[in-house]
Amino acid sequence: MIKYDFFRVNLNFLIKEETKLKKIVLVVMLLLAFVLLLSKPIIKFETLEYNLGKIKEEDGPHQVDFKYTNTGDEPFHLIRVKAG
Repeated sequence: MIKYDFFRVNLNFLIKEETKLKKIVLVVMLLLAFVLLLSKPIIKFETLEYNLGKIKEEDGPHQVDFKYTNTGDEPFHLIRVKAG
């Protein structure tokens, strides 16, 4: 009977330690997610739209440069840009 009580106490200790470890892992994951959400690229455009007016096809292609500034903490990458 004494061995059984000793074994049960050790199991309770392990369960408590496992619960503490799960809480620590959860807190670390939440802190990491919070930091990742705060440190992101934020871009500010000088103008959001540009009116080209009427363009004749024989005038050839036209180009418009949209100027932007990254005001965030992380680098900003333009991926899969499509004309609309």
